[in-house]
Amino acid sequence: MVLIVADALRADHLGAMGYPRDTSPHIDDLAREGVLFRNLVAQSSHTVPSVAALLTGDYPGALGIEYWPRMRGFSEDAVGVPPTLPARVDTLAERLQASGFETAAVVANPWLRDDYGFAQGYERYLVSGADGSALRHGGAAINDVAMEILRAERDRGLFLYLHYLDTHNPYGRGHVPARYRTDVGREVYRNGRVPELADVDLEFTRALYDEGIRYFDGLIGDLRARLDEEGLLDDTLIVLVSDHGDEFYEHGGLGHGKTLYNEVIRSFALFWSPRFAPAASDLPAQGIDVAPTVLRLLGLKPPSDVAGRALLDERGRPIERAAAPRFSELGPIKTVVTDEWKLLVGPRGVERFFRIRPRLGLEAPVAAPEPDVASELRHELARHVSSRRREEPRAPADIDASTREALRALGYLEP
Repeated sequence: MVLIVADALRADHLGAMGYPRDTSPHIDDLAREGVLFRNLVAQSSHTVPSVAALLTGDYPGALGIEYWPRMRGFSEDAVGVPPTLPARVDTLAERLQASGFETAAVVANPWLRDDYGFAQGYERYLVSGADGSALRHGGAAINDVAMEILRAERDRGLFLYLHYLDTHNPYGRGHVPARYRTDVGREVYRNGRVPELADVDLEFTRALYDEGIRYFDGLIGDLRARLDEEGLLDDTLIVLVSDHGDEFYEHGGLGHGKTLYNEVIRSFALFWSPRFAPAASDLPAQGIDVAPTVLRLLGLKPPSDVAGRALLDERGRPIERAAAPRFSELGPIKTVVTDEWKLLVGPRGVERFFRIRPRLGLEAPVAAPEPDVASELRHELARHVSSRRREEPRAPADIDASTREALRALGYLEP
């Protein structure tokens, strides 16, 4: 099976999610043929905690790998602490490896390094950003390496994790063809608030972003075609997800990793196999549900010691289940989402309530819901926060120069 994570791919910029631009014809084809969950909450708007949740089935707080924006790192006690996925955590790769699967990963985001704990369970773990190459080697190179691995392991059960950066900033890279941009405007990018932003610059920046999506979509089409040519497609389960989205001034900012508004935590999960009956589901889902679902689809029992639950049965049919609150977190910023409501609590405890629109669209702010609704949302969020596992305080550590440069180029570190 192939698990594909598209970094910073905003769900509502896909045709399958209703976007008017033709950004995703190949992904839309997979969505029409597979099972698409359109109502999924990502567990953070930063790659590290969100991917940790995707690959383990548990919340970032329970894993002890939250991102703290004001500390510019992964500790509330010190500035600049790099992430650590604890060895005590059982990853999806470890669970599959223990069941006899070969495991491999090709990862472009330099945060997801092996020495940060993300290589747990992999026989082969390649991080293109670890030597500063994250921007020089994009998704086309990932496809080439992926096919080498798939050919070599074609007669054995294989779990292959591919993490692409082609939808991440900086937008408008030289290898991405111009398609939507105009001759006016300039790219503006930062993670966080932008005091003033001209409409033409916003539209130009959004157009560059959409061009990156269209380029990535071509990579998905290429990978599928090559799997078909090798005779591997009919035996391959493909799972496509996004770790988070990017904001485009909906709340006065750009990028990700600073807020938990729906433009950055609304995501999706797409499961494709030739044996699945096509379906588009609005059932509530979370990033933590992906790993248990993969295990179920591969004939293994999902773990009972994590918060995530399988979205599909063994035949790829959506599982109806009782509605439950969903959570996303970013250090001191927390949110709880139900079918109708969302409570967002800021770093100083300021509460904001939202009414959820159909399919978890952009939320509509309200002064406050009925007292019993507000009380229940507060109770659920407090219960979730109380389950957070506090790791031992960690000191800042030096990030090697090549990784630091790659992270700076991606907007994670200050210039």
